[in-house]
Amino acid sequence: MKKYIPLANSVAFYYLWQGKKEYLLAIIEDVLKESDDYELLSTFSVDSSVRNYVVLESNSKIIMLDFNYLGIDFLKLDLPILSFLKASSKKPVFLVLFNFTQGQNQVSDNIYQIYNNKKNSPELSLFVSNSLKKQQSADHWGILEYLNKFPGYGKQYTMEQERIKYVYNLLDI
Repeated sequence: MKKYIPLANSVAFYYLWQGKKEYLLAIIEDVLKESDDYELLSTFSVDSSVRNYVVLESNSKIIMLDFNYLGIDFLKLDLPILSFLKASSKKPVFLVLFNFTQGQNQVSDNIYQIYNNKKNSPELSLFVSNSLKKQQSADHWGILEYLNKFPGYGKQYTMEQERIKYVYNLLDI
């Protein structure tokens, strides 16, 4: 990868789930402090014209993942969806929000806010790294090389950014 694209974004997650699932499961296990067998729900489409969401389900829980690489208030976007997931399932629902700014990880009411910090595991540090140089120095799993196999990855990431900004701006109306 020749330019910086955050790994913690829905497009990268979709592709990594296809071929580097063990890396993503290590991150989820690190954040939630437990392992489980998850299925990626069909809330993502490579060719979608609407914003994509990453939702995982296991026998015991539902996890919604979101990725704050734009520096906006993602809880404003996520809380209504989280409420819907809670109302439509008997399973506990968790939100994991990955942030690229520096800070201490926080957990409150099944909401995990993960920040870029030195206490993160190597897998998590790579996932929320905020520069190409940091990504390249921490990539011991071949993640960047794997994502480079998908020629439309960068364009899809850019389109997803625009969809997120559009949805966020609608909430201000």
